[in-house]
Amino acid sequence: MTRKINFEKLNRVIKCPHCDNEEILGDICHVCNLPTVNKCSGFDKKYLQDIYDGPWLTFEKSCGKILPTNARYCYSCNSTSTFIECGHLVHHEEEMEYLKGLDANKERTPLNRDDYNELSSIGLIGNQNY
Repeated sequence: MTRKINFEKLNRVIKCPHCDNEEILGDICHVCNLPTVNKCSGFDKKYLQDIYDGPWLTFEKSCGKILPTNARYCYSCNSTSTFIECGHLVHHEEEMEYLKGLDANKERTPLNRDDYNELSSIGLIGNQNY
């Protein structure tokens, strides 16, 4: 149900987690226009529920750090990551709610928003959609 985000050296994905494009040429997927490298977005996590003043892809307030593919927040400035902003990953609390029901011996991979919404729609976890 959850997808593992495979990546090369330098934290670039091998296949886009959103559209499954395998021809990754840059930091943004040329098929779905979502990030292929997890970076600091420059957005503060306290504004996650609010409407942003501008597009996060401008990285105006970003510290510029490249982050691990499972990072939801920047380890340097605590801003959100590009992967959580675009939906490649869901918030940690939502993922933990899902993982509580898994067998401890199964491989655990990050839960993305599509997975969360699917599980939510069939009543397996909370009912908040994105």
